[in-house]
Amino acid sequence: MFGGPPLESAVQGGVTEATRDVEVRLPASKASGRRSGEIGFRWSDGRREAAPLRWDVRPHLTVTPSGLSLRPSDGPIHQIVRVESAGGPFRVTSVSGSLLTEPVDFSKGAAVRHVLSLLLSVPRVDRERVLDVTISTDQREQRTVVLSVVVLRGAERGLQ
Repeated sequence: MFGGPPLESAVQGGVTEATRDVEVRLPASKASGRRSGEIGFRWSDGRREAAPLRWDVRPHLTVTPSGLSLRPSDGPIHQIVRVESAGGPFRVTSVSGSLLTEPVDFSKGAAVRHVLSLLLSVPRVDRERVLDVTISTDQREQRTVVLSVVVLRGAERGLQ
């Protein structure tokens, strides 16, 4: 779809240059990440040209850090995580996961950013494992965001 009329300007040598804004609308994608495609143009005289497009699909909610790598510990490991929305205020409704040592205290109000304090019990393992902490929200487009925790082998304590 064209985003307005063509704009013409004279360039040296009697050449006229015309430019036009083009608006591209794509169906929504639930999978975030880098995307690419191509847009084709066709002129009335039959000429055709294609131009590459690149864009990023960002999730409605993000958690920072996006993941943790932890080694086993004799006591709870304290971690602070931020959950943020690109689409306006939301509420955290629950935080769950087998690594949590106690219920997570969170604000019941709506905000674009929530800071959560997690106490995690990291077990000893024979091989690396990934365990998730799931943060549930009232955000219509993305009800949950997952913090993946890689539990590393070894007896060393704490963060990797």
